[in-house]
Amino acid sequence: MKKLLVAFFAFTTSFAFAQFPVGNTTITYNDPARNNRAIECLIYYPGVSAGANVAVATGEFPIIVFGHGFTMQPTAYPNWSDEFVPEGYIIVLPATETGFSPSHQEFGLDLRLIATQMQAEGQNISSPFYQHVFNRTAIMGHSMGGGSSFLAASGFSEVDCIVGLAPAETNPSAVSAGANVT
Repeated sequence: MKKLLVAFFAFTTSFAFAQFPVGNTTITYNDPARNNRAIECLIYYPGVSAGANVAVATGEFPIIVFGHGFTMQPTAYPNWSDEFVPEGYIIVLPATETGFSPSHQEFGLDLRLIATQMQAEGQNISSPFYQHVFNRTAIMGHSMGGGSSFLAASGFSEVDCIVGLAPAETNPSAVSAGANVT
């Protein structure tokens, strides 16, 4: 898995020595296929300055969709945004399925939808991310989010890399879903 992550980072970044300030915003996506399920997302991105809702820095940046662990909030992972955003990555963390009875299937579908939506943001002229999204996406997660990353990537060709950090088995099975990940 480490080789996949290194290959993703090496292949996607063109900002070998750039250090970007961390901008952040919140966007809620709705999934019409699931009764307009609202998926609130915390988005950290290379900004022209640090702070909330600042302009995106010049360039195109690959996407990392990051799924949180069981009963954890997406705000528990500042180490990831602090590490990868300055290097030229956009990190998106969904704020769904944070309680004691999460649906792993729904969380996996949330991760998948976010990957698709963020790529679309790069093509949407009214988006702050217009022309700032590179066409590479990783789905990454910790514990429940790691297992759900496999559910998200199963049979989904729009993801270039998955990374599970201590991925947990899920229901439906992340192990079984892994057989459909290439």
